[in-house]
Amino acid sequence: MGSLVGVLGGPVGMAVGAAVGTIGGGLSDVYTIGVGDDFVHEVGTKLTPGKSAVVAEVTENWTLPLDTRMDELGGTVFRSWRVDVEDEQIERDAEATRRELDELDEEWDRAVGEAKQKVKAKIDATRSKLKALDDRAKAKLAAMKKEVDAKIAKLDAQIAKAGADLKQKYQKKRDELKADNDRRSEKLRQAGQLVGEALSRGA
Repeated sequence: MGSLVGVLGGPVGMAVGAAVGTIGGGLSDVYTIGVGDDFVHEVGTKLTPGKSAVVAEVTENWTLPLDTRMDELGGTVFRSWRVDVEDEQIERDAEATRRELDELDEEWDRAVGEAKQKVKAKIDATRSKLKALDDRAKAKLAAMKKEVDAKIAKLDAQIAKAGADLKQKYQKKRDELKADNDRRSEKLRQAGQLVGEALSRGA
């Protein structure tokens, strides 16, 4: 969560974010966390000098108790569903870069002399960009698997100890988690496939 702390806190918070583990301290890292720019802006308007924030990823079956207690303390609760912002961004970037490579290939076919070499340099740079996207998609898939496996293991432990009513809720949560992970993983695999097909041309 270091990246989110850094963005919310401005210049000073950026330093704090770096200290607690942020990769870059920018909005690109917030995509990894799974919140959008609108959430960051909304919280930022309330996080004025002298105030502090607690950032946490939690699962709630009932929101009223926390809201009531925070209201008593004069605090504000902001909630945002974790979304696959980075997953979608990788997919969009892969498609856009693949189209860019297609256009450069056509331009190279038409170019002559020195212009051909300039286009070739652009093609090499674009292929490098695609390779970086492929590495990013693979790293995201690995990180997602590690995170989901840990959450499922925790849910399995809760299911083993829970009574009938709670067990059903935990099992539903586990099924939803697996389904969401399958959907997000498929997006990243599709992005990787686009990249692989583009890189295989002329390789």
